[in-house]
Amino acid sequence: MKPGPQHVGNATSRLLLASLAAILLVACGKKTPDAPDTVAGEDGGRESSSASGADHDPCSLLEPKDVEAALGGSLVGPPYRFNRSNDRWGPATDGDVCRYEVANHHFVQLEVEWEGGAQMMKMYGTVQSLADQQKKGVLKLGDGSELTGEWDEAKVVNCCTFIAMRGDQLVTVDIAGSNATLQQAAAIADAALKRIDKPLQVDAAAGVAAAVARDAMRPKERNPCSLVSRAEAEVAVEAPLTQDPVVDGNTCTYAYTGKLPWKIVLSIRWRDGYPEFREHAAVAAGVGKAFSSDGDMAQDKTESTAPDPALTGPWETAHAGPFEFWAVKNDVLIKADAQAAMKQAHARNLVAVAMSKL
Repeated sequence: MKPGPQHVGNATSRLLLASLAAILLVACGKKTPDAPDTVAGEDGGRESSSASGADHDPCSLLEPKDVEAALGGSLVGPPYRFNRSNDRWGPATDGDVCRYEVANHHFVQLEVEWEGGAQMMKMYGTVQSLADQQKKGVLKLGDGSELTGEWDEAKVVNCCTFIAMRGDQLVTVDIAGSNATLQQAAAIADAALKRIDKPLQVDAAAGVAAAVARDAMRPKERNPCSLVSRAEAEVAVEAPLTQDPVVDGNTCTYAYTGKLPWKIVLSIRWRDGYPEFREHAAVAAGVGKAFSSDGDMAQDKTESTAPDPALTGPWETAHAGPFEFWAVKNDVLIKADAQAAMKQAHARNLVAVAMSKL
């Protein structure tokens, strides 16, 4: 298996954010990083840009209390800088973002542009936003709610990224790795902007050392086919396999016999599973709502917003689509994709077996 984060995501969301990443990197004169290894496409925008000002520490703008309410608990260690480049992915003293982490690897992430923020905001403006109206210090969302703070301009990108600019400085708060709301993201961004002229004195190395130690305690990456044996897969899906499971990176393919040959592809993302799951669920909910309003398709069910006994299992939360099942626990995301010939319960059963092995 190749090192680095593995990605399982929605094609539309990935394409949108990948386009944004390319625009931002060109605008800032930065070299586009190599594409990360994936199981189903590129990552969302969390791999996009580096903070301006190498001498500035993105962890110097917030105190733990500024983010703990949004995260729903105390931090498990000091905030730490995080490097998102594909070859150096992980905690690093020169990381371009700052992570604030609570139990079970949930986190909020802060990125800072110490200069050039106005240009960055223009680039973000080319991407569709959830916001439909705004004025200085106020951002009105599509649902009619208003977010306020000491910014000149603010935007929301996709489900979980709040961007605020004051003068030529800009902060980006990514809440996809948590259960925080956009209202809480706005409050975090406001707190960061208020402190941007007088940053805190922080020990970046101490936070990184603690994060590295926690990272070593995460579930270990392994052959995904080892999580569900051939015998277990046959029981889970109530059908015989035509051959042994086939591994390819962080995916495992199970080919079954029947009236027509069909298969299930099990995909695993070992890091940043929470952000990928939340972004996918948000896109699926939007698509489901659109189809539901036309009467063509029932809305997808996601455990975090629509609890259902069919979604309970050895995971923290789950999502069931027409021919797929997603689940996440301890920041590990496992997804089962299958052809229309299968029952949705088969995908759930396969994911449940894999989750129980973490």
